[in-house]
Amino acid sequence: MSLPYASNSTTSREAAESIEAEAPKVAEVIWRAALGTGAYGITADEMIAALEGRVSANTVRPRIVALKYSGLLVRHPDGLTRPTRSNRLAEVWVARQGDFHALYREPPPRNREAEEALGHAARRWVAAHGQEDEQTALEDLLDAAWAAYGQGPRPKPWQDDEDWAQG
Repeated sequence: MSLPYASNSTTSREAAESIEAEAPKVAEVIWRAALGTGAYGITADEMIAALEGRVSANTVRPRIVALKYSGLLVRHPDGLTRPTRSNRLAEVWVARQGDFHALYREPPPRNREAEEALGHAARRWVAAHGQEDEQTALEDLLDAAWAAYGQGPRPKPWQDDEDWAQG
């Protein structure tokens, strides 16, 4: 597994390589802490404050981003925000149940059929841009992208309103 880094930055690559072994452990601590907050949720700043002195903010923030992209951290369904230590508003995140360890597994082999569907959906979206059918084309594009990366059916936001904060 290799963590993402800025391709034009030697220091970014070196930082990703240096944290690679520790990243899953830090991400799991963040996810489990967020699970523990239940519906109250947690902001990135609150998580960084809780881990201060043990883990750098430069290590915590990328793990939070990975958890958000994976769907294991989602915006609070009521759109809550809370002030940070610098008195700016920050989004509140809640943890969702899921396969945490899938986040750090090697990606599955490429799915050529799904990639072709993604290309088709992208062309359809471009053709429909600005037309009535744009939303459907965009949904198809997102479904195809999700399938191309071996994630199974893409969860629809309206399908899981009831279990947003189960933990």
